[in-house]
Amino acid sequence: MTGSNSGFRMVGETLWSNIPTIIIVLPFLLYLLYWAALPKPIPGIPYNKNSAKRLLGDVPEFVKEKDGLRFWMRDQFTVHNSPVVQIFTAPFKRPWVLVSDFRESQDMTVRRGSEFDRSGLTYDSFGALAPNSYICKRTDEPMYKHNRSLLKDLMTAPFLNQISAPEIYEKSCALLDLWCVKTNKAEGRPFQADNDVHLAALDVMMAVTFDFPQSDTMVLKQINQIKDQIQPLKLSDGSVEFPHVDLDPELYAWLYLTRSIGVGFQSPVPAFAHWWYLQSRKSRNMIRLKDGMCHRNIKASVERMSDTRADKKNMRCAVDQILLQEKSQAEKRGVEPSYNKKAIYDELFIYIVGGYDTTSITLTWFTKYIAVHQDYQTRLRNEIRSFHTTALAEDRLPSVKEIVNSHIPYLEAFIEETMRCSHIVPAVIRETVADSPVLGHMVPKGTHLWLFSSGPSFMKPAFDINEDVRSETSRQNKDRVGTWSPEDIYKFMPQRWLKKKVDDDGEHEVFDFNAGPHMAFGHGPRSCFGRRLAYLETRIVVTLLVWKFQFLQAGDALDDLTPIDTFMVRPRKSYVRLKEVVP
Repeated sequence: MTGSNSGFRMVGETLWSNIPTIIIVLPFLLYLLYWAALPKPIPGIPYNKNSAKRLLGDVPEFVKEKDGLRFWMRDQFTVHNSPVVQIFTAPFKRPWVLVSDFRESQDMTVRRGSEFDRSGLTYDSFGALAPNSYICKRTDEPMYKHNRSLLKDLMTAPFLNQISAPEIYEKSCALLDLWCVKTNKAEGRPFQADNDVHLAALDVMMAVTFDFPQSDTMVLKQINQIKDQIQPLKLSDGSVEFPHVDLDPELYAWLYLTRSIGVGFQSPVPAFAHWWYLQSRKSRNMIRLKDGMCHRNIKASVERMSDTRADKKNMRCAVDQILLQEKSQAEKRGVEPSYNKKAIYDELFIYIVGGYDTTSITLTWFTKYIAVHQDYQTRLRNEIRSFHTTALAEDRLPSVKEIVNSHIPYLEAFIEETMRCSHIVPAVIRETVADSPVLGHMVPKGTHLWLFSSGPSFMKPAFDINEDVRSETSRQNKDRVGTWSPEDIYKFMPQRWLKKKVDDDGEHEVFDFNAGPHMAFGHGPRSCFGRRLAYLETRIVVTLLVWKFQFLQAGDALDDLTPIDTFMVRPRKSYVRLKEVVP
């Protein structure tokens, strides 16, 4: 005991005797820690000078942005008058590099894939819900290739035209029926449109993915709810309000989890923000419902495969196609297929989220642009009717087969211009795999790059960039894509995508996909997997809507084109005022 007291006394005396040294060294160590935590700008790339002097960098600035983090980021190109800037998001972290130049962005994603791959921020945003999906894996990872092979047939012409298109058409016709009922009851007043479009898009993806019966669709339930009720509530802004149908719990779970991703996108620490949001009892219950729906439909698909010859001829939905691929790959490896592995659940989630949210928001933007631009609407309707002459003569809607096989340049131009101007995904994110030059600046390995599709060279005049700072592949491919005129780059003009072509049949207009900069689905190997499905669905829905309705202006307040940035960039207000068109 005496020895122990003596030991404590010796330690105390040692500490006491070293207090002068500690007093001198500790502040120095704290200063070193503080210095290490401060932002470390990449040489030559513009940044906010004051932000480089504080631990939180630019965070105090962009938290003030009411419309969203990505809008604040986009504005930095104008603030610094530069196509490449950097911002600081957290202590001890590398800066994020922001780029707004189409040629550089396309070059990095298409021809320099070995230098730029999937960003860790993508995993931070989606990893809490779908960590085993291909979107969360780097291109050289075996799971990326395996998962893409599971999904590959979902974007082939046979699956799209035979499985996806009929479901899209049926659910789109249900949306027409719903809006006929609402138009009649609205008596010429506008009503909210975005919820109807979202429900229709959700019905489409549930049917395409899970062979969801028409009787369970939310649009049909809404029709049944309101068709026999009294007139809707008239509001002071001139619109009318219809009651919303309550979503089935499982469908609500998909919407809830989809929108939860926006929590990460609006935070400088997306992984933690999203993870924390999903820890609530409600979030965990939503995940349970989502997984339960996947499990039930996988089980039903396995039973279908065991009852019939499992080949492409009797595929009814995406689950069937994915499980068939899993079975085929397992047979090649000499192992039993694993139909309930986490990768399949995660891919189903990403497939539905990607197909539902992006397309529905694009369509809500379409309803706004077509109402504001009445002259473009008239031309679009005339072009569609001029092509579908048989349907017009027979006083009916064009069939799904007729729409799928149609090629109407102005329709394609209108859709592409809607995607360009709405830029619902305002930036593509990549990460440097090695130290790489970006517009004359060496960006270190492991840096996150935000390639913006809504700033200069896309919706604002491009910066004048010296060709010498561009990569060799960028210079070699300089003229592959056109440029937009600075005078009207910010305007909604579908005709910008059309050009004159002369052949044996004379001169006529054709759609030019490379008329100018656009990046709605990204470019290169990591571009959006579902782009073909998105174009197919948009073409079918737009054709039917324009055929059936005239979109009237709803008034300056309700026609407002102000966007709001959540998970996707959506209209702050979404209303339609419709009039049925007489052939």
